Amino acid sequence: MDTEEGVEVVWNEVRFSERKFFKAKEETISEVFDRLIQLEHPNIVKLHKYWIHKDTDVPKVVFITEYMSSGSLRQYFEKTKRHDIKISLQVIDMICNRII
Repeated sequence: MDTEEGVEVVWNEVRFSERKFFKAKEETISEVFDRLIQLEHPNIVKLHKYWIHKDTDVPKVVFITEYMSSGSLRQYFEKTKRHDIKISLQVIDMICNRII
């Protein structure tokens, strides 16, 4: 729970195994996250904040996103497959249209 805004959020971390790779891409990574923060779309998870830890043993990007209680699209498909549930073409069409 974000105590400043009172909404449920998710803490995410991306760790880079090679410092050299991270240094080469650091500016691009910052540009992408800056754009994602500005993105407002009802079908895309909202990115609230991000920061970069480059002074640690393993460089990483930490970012805070809105919480999606229904899980990811991958989790949805895994759950339907696990329970042998057939997804109708109408549902697939709806999902594809929301992504676009």
